[in-house]
Amino acid sequence: MTPEIDTPPAPTPAISVVIPSHNREDLLAQVLDKLAQQRSDTPPFEVVVVLDGCRDGSPQMLAARSDPFALRWIEMPGVGPSMARNSGVRETRAELLLFIDDDVIPTDALVAEHAAAHARSPGAAVIGPYPPEPVAYGDRFRLNVRRWWTAHFEALAKPSVRFTYRDLLTGNLSMTRALWDAVGGLDPQFARAREDWELGLRLMEHKVPFVYAPKALGWHQEHLTSSQASAFRRAKEEGRSDALMAIKHPQLAAGFSVPRQLRKRGLGASLRRALLPKMGPLDGVIMRLGPKLLDLVEWGGLSGMRLRLNGQLTRYCYQRGAIEVLGRKITQFGTGDDGIVLPSVLEIDIAEGLEQAEERLAAMRPSAVRIHFAGVEIATLPHSPGAEPWNARHLRALLMRPGLARKLAPILAARHFGGGEGDWKRVEALGMIGVSDFVAQLHEGHRQWRRSFGN
Repeated sequence: MTPEIDTPPAPTPAISVVIPSHNREDLLAQVLDKLAQQRSDTPPFEVVVVLDGCRDGSPQMLAARSDPFALRWIEMPGVGPSMARNSGVRETRAELLLFIDDDVIPTDALVAEHAAAHARSPGAAVIGPYPPEPVAYGDRFRLNVRRWWTAHFEALAKPSVRFTYRDLLTGNLSMTRALWDAVGGLDPQFARAREDWELGLRLMEHKVPFVYAPKALGWHQEHLTSSQASAFRRAKEEGRSDALMAIKHPQLAAGFSVPRQLRKRGLGASLRRALLPKMGPLDGVIMRLGPKLLDLVEWGGLSGMRLRLNGQLTRYCYQRGAIEVLGRKITQFGTGDDGIVLPSVLEIDIAEGLEQAEERLAAMRPSAVRIHFAGVEIATLPHSPGAEPWNARHLRALLMRPGLARKLAPILAARHFGGGEGDWKRVEALGMIGVSDFVAQLHEGHRQWRRSFGN
C-alpha cells in the first residue's frame, strides 16, 4: 500500500467520499468531474480513491487533476471492494462517510442530498439510487439487468417499503463514521460479493434505520462495466458469499438459494450433488463459452430456450461457488433452527380504529403482527429475519393489497350496510379488486351498465 498526497487536504471537510476503483481510468475521471460540479450548497467534502490492483493509467490521471476538493488516493494489490472500502475509510477525516462506486456518475445534487438526509434522520444509513443510465440496447441480458435495477429502486421509493438487509448497497451509501466504527465496517471475508448485504444485516441488528434519498441520484454505467460473462463470475462469487453468510448468520440460511437448490429431491438433484464438487475444471470453460452460446440462441430467436439456458448456467456458477465453501455439508444448511429467535407477536384490532393500530405499531415496533377485525383474524404481518420491525407506515399498504381487500370488504359491508358476510362475498365485483387490465375493466363496466338497465 503506497499512500500518496496530491493536493493539500481541505481544512474541515464535512463529508469524505470513498471510491474503490479497479482499472476504470476513464469512468473514474468522469465520476471525479461530476463531483467537482456539485451544487453550490454542498458541504465541503474530500475524496479518497482506493486504486485496487489498477494496471491502467489511473494513478497518473489522479496525479494530473486539479479539483475543488481535497483528493487523495491509496493503492491496494487487488483485494476486492470490501477491503478497499475499509482501507479508504481509514484515510478519511470527515464525520460523514459517503461511498460511491467508480461506475456511478453523480448528479450535481448527490452529495448535498446525502448531507440533507442525515440532517433530517441522524444516525441513519442513507441509500441513494443509482439506476442504469438510459442507453438504448436491445439484447436480453441488458434488458434484464436494467429491469432488476429499476424495479429495485422503485420499490425503495414507496412510502410503505419495509427495508431489509438486502436493500443496503454500497454503490451510493452514506453513514456516520461513528456508526461505521460501531458495526466494524465491512467484513473482509465477503471480498467480492454480498459485503453490503452482510453490513446491512449488522446495521439491522443494531436497529439502525434505513433511509432512501431519491434525490441523491447517480447514474450507473452498467452498460460499460457488466456483461453476461461478468454476470456468471458474479454468480459464483454470490454463491460463495451466501454460503459464508449462512455460516456467519445461520438465522438467514433457510432463505438462501444454496440450500433450497441443492436439497431438492430426484435423480437430477442427486446427480448434481454428486458431480458438482468434481466439476471445478469446467468453471472457466462455462464462463468463457456460456455467453457465446446464449448469444447464438438469442440470434436464432429462441427466447424461451435462452431463458432456460441462462438460468441453468447461472445456477451452475452459483452452486459451484457455494460448494467450494461448504463442501459435502451443503445439504445440512437451512435444515436446523440455529440462530432462529421466536418473534414477539403484537395483536391489533383495526375495528378499534386504524389510527390507534398505527400508533401501537409505531410505539412497539413488533417483528410480527396478527391483524384482527372485530375479533376475526384477517391477516398476519410475518417475522422476516434481517428485516426492519413493522411500523405504522406498513399497515395501510397491507390493507390495500387486493387479496386482503377482497377479504375485508364483505366484513365491512356487512357491518355498515347489513346482511351477512356470505351475501357480500357473492358480489361479483369483489373479483375485480386489484385487476388493472384495461379490457377486463371495460367488460366489467359494460356488464354493470347493462345490469343497471335490466338487460
